[in-house]
Amino acid sequence: MTGQEAVDYELEVWARTLLIGSRRPSAAELVKAYRILAQVNPNAYELQLARALVNLSWDQGRQNAQQRLPLLEEAVATARTVFGREPTRTKPLIDALDPYQVTLYELGRRAEGLAVRMEMAEVSHAADNPVEKRSGLQPLAYGLAEEGRYDEAAVMLKEIVEIEIPEYFCMTTWDQFSLVATLEAAGQVGAAVHALNRVLNNARSQLAIHKTSLSDVFHMLVWYAVLADRAEQTGDAVSARTEAADLLGRLAESGEPRGRSGEQFTTAGILITAQASDVEPIVPGQPRPAFGVDMSDWSRDLRIRYVEQIGANLCECGPVSADTMAHAAQRELRLPQLATLRRRIAIRTAAYGLWHLGHSFLTATLPAFDDSVAAASQWRVEDGASADRALIKALTDRSMVLVAGHRYGDALADYQQAMTYIERSGAALN
Repeated sequence: MTGQEAVDYELEVWARTLLIGSRRPSAAELVKAYRILAQVNPNAYELQLARALVNLSWDQGRQNAQQRLPLLEEAVATARTVFGREPTRTKPLIDALDPYQVTLYELGRRAEGLAVRMEMAEVSHAADNPVEKRSGLQPLAYGLAEEGRYDEAAVMLKEIVEIEIPEYFCMTTWDQFSLVATLEAAGQVGAAVHALNRVLNNARSQLAIHKTSLSDVFHMLVWYAVLADRAEQTGDAVSARTEAADLLGRLAESGEPRGRSGEQFTTAGILITAQASDVEPIVPGQPRPAFGVDMSDWSRDLRIRYVEQIGANLCECGPVSADTMAHAAQRELRLPQLATLRRRIAIRTAAYGLWHLGHSFLTATLPAFDDSVAAASQWRVEDGASADRALIKALTDRSMVLVAGHRYGDALADYQQAMTYIERSGAALN
């Protein structure tokens, strides 16, 4: 026996002993062990090696994307080998590709990240499990939407929506929200109204058997009224606002008839952020969030920039940063531009707060909406009815965030005031 063979044998014994021992191995030890055993028996250990590499990448580089990258590249290469040998094993490859694309986006390598998402989608078409299929298709749909390729994204989202996952009611509803927002962004407003009407009808049925909340349906109705106005379906918009006011009246009188869960913060965040499409400018060549999508599913580089550009310290414990929207708002003297800027800040703040702060979100979020209403009100004092639409939107936005924060009486007052301005001026939310 040569010295090298003895070393190899000793390493193999060490690896096997580690795996069967009573002590729980560290993530780094598992990777070392599976690297050794994968050379001895690739069919048996390459799959475990890919998983261990993904775990180690987050264990060692959770805050450092560059440190994660080589481990994820090795995990993907290993998972591709397994998939090439066993084409039905789609999940291991998707599970390796997903954190890889997340890391590429975090590093600003968006084109490479999008290519990895395309590979995920291609692999997912071979999956039998509907959850695996959805998890492979979804990142590409969102990536296309962020790049402004809305028609392509809508096609993919339609495919995702058609995947039946009955036990994941909230997830499938969020998929439908994504489709609605993408259809709107693609200019297919009529199709967006039709798609959201289907979601609403289903939500009403769920509400009747206490499987969804009044708050969720209220938020959906607000969005539906906006889209119906844009599609010039005035009667439907009026009916939706009336129904929304009735639901909000019930909330103000007796609250939610069922307990609320964290899923309702996600729904509120998605539907409030969907209102931002008219105040977030499209800059050629610059990606934009996929509105109608939960913030956790935005590419990481875009999510970080979206929050940092706000500039306001969300815990109000520091000064306003320069070269940010909050700083610009302090210096803006033109009232129409100030109202738009304050509304952008408010919606972005709500998106972050509902995603990241949970039950405490309202304390950090509400001041931005108060500023938005104040700016729109100031504009209306100066210019009269020409500012009605801005004030209606600001009041409606604040009513939505107040509902999410369980301040139903205050929300009802805002929403009724918004409806009064609509009735007086004929202004709508389009």
